[in-house]
Amino acid sequence: MIKHSLDSTLKQQAKKKLNKKISNKNIIYKFNDLTIDISRNLIDMGILKNLQIFSKSINIKSKINQLFNNKHKSLSENKKVSFLYERFDKNIKKKNFDKLFEFHDLIKKGNWKSASGKIFKYIVHIGIGGSILGPKATSHALKDYHDKKIQIYFASSADTSEIEDILEKCNLTETLFIFASKSFETREVLINYKYIKDKLSQFVKKPKDIQKNFLAITANKNNALKLGINPKRILIFPKTIPGRFSLSSSISFPLLLQIGKNNYNKFINGINKIDAHFKNSKVESNIPLMLALISIWNVNYKNITSNCILTYNHRLRSFSSFIQQLEMESNGKSVNDLNQKIDYNTSPFVFGLQGTECQHSIFQMLHQGTLKTSIDFIGVINTQLDKSTSNFLLSNLIAQADLSFDGKCESKLYKVLNGKNSSTIILLERLNPQNLGSLIALYENKIVAEGLLWRINSFDQWGVEEGKTVSEKVLKKINSKLQPKNINEIIKVIRKKLD
Repeated sequence: MIKHSLDSTLKQQAKKKLNKKISNKNIIYKFNDLTIDISRNLIDMGILKNLQIFSKSINIKSKINQLFNNKHKSLSENKKVSFLYERFDKNIKKKNFDKLFEFHDLIKKGNWKSASGKIFKYIVHIGIGGSILGPKATSHALKDYHDKKIQIYFASSADTSEIEDILEKCNLTETLFIFASKSFETREVLINYKYIKDKLSQFVKKPKDIQKNFLAITANKNNALKLGINPKRILIFPKTIPGRFSLSSSISFPLLLQIGKNNYNKFINGINKIDAHFKNSKVESNIPLMLALISIWNVNYKNITSNCILTYNHRLRSFSSFIQQLEMESNGKSVNDLNQKIDYNTSPFVFGLQGTECQHSIFQMLHQGTLKTSIDFIGVINTQLDKSTSNFLLSNLIAQADLSFDGKCESKLYKVLNGKNSSTIILLERLNPQNLGSLIALYENKIVAEGLLWRINSFDQWGVEEGKTVSEKVLKKINSKLQPKNINEIIKVIRKKLD
């Protein structure tokens, strides 16, 4: 378990049986148009107080301020972590916005044309991980605010059948391809780059004109230039911004094109509001920190090692995938920030689905299965839907949250619902750019706070990097020597020790 002065106290409290939801006004938080209800968690006010004392014992506020002051360092990479600093500093934010808005106007006003001299009607954003999950989730969430004159699609797979399916919906000569990669070495992006370049060469007389259909978003301008990207069509973000926390940087350029400058300002403003709250609020009223402490409680004291994110709104269908990467890539660590092996659990396994589909799979297991998980229920009160439909979704959200925590006693054992699943409800007054920005920042800052509390580095990803390295070695073996032509030869490759 986490080693600190409150360890024994919290261990004793973890043994308490909590059969009722907390009836205290202090556990329903209201922040602008967001409502966060933590009353269905396996906690009481005494536990919350001791968790807050724990966070103070490690000077959590000082650690948070270091992030906002650009003084926090990823020691394993020997570089600063500056995403909160970059998006919170007004001067830096204005400079970044000016460049994004300049590119926005060049495209939207038709000053940038394709290699065929046509205005762009289609945009395909290509990336993987942090370069696409955030842009895709926000695009889906804010569909009601889209500019109908432009269609934007997202591709991440090295399986080119995905890009082929997208190109069936586009006129290639009217399509702008955005290649997003922090390093501009990402294999999935480079494979799609070559594939699309070959496709365009069939329509373009001068090879160099192909670049008129390309735009790059990267932290490594030199690598983009080496591939021939026009230097005037490259958007840069700092190398000190971790990819999965880059949504408030130029990575969100597709969203700007879709929702326009006014709504994009509101989106970033929603992020900034939660950031200011996270930075300035006391421990006792700090909502992202409170959610992080509950996560610590669930993982380290209640042995709940998974977190299920359920969105009772179709527009938020990609949100759980975005948060899955944020949490697991950030906090899936077993070494502390001093490079010492730790003996306690860190990141929960994150999964999710949209409601009410989840009720025909996930909830059967949660209600009557043997494993426990913590659950985040996310809903929207005022939607574009017919009121009866909206009310139906909200009633299901609340019912499932209650049943997950309370359970149900029955005379017949096979009808008993177990309960005791720790649950949090997050409700948005409406799904608009500002509220979406606040929801995203709420999770980002919660995940950052978890890492600080666990004393791990949330900003490196050596497991990801090593997977890429080994796959490159295997690829070279397959390409140069083995040349498998059928399933039997592939099996030989799998069985053979590639040393």
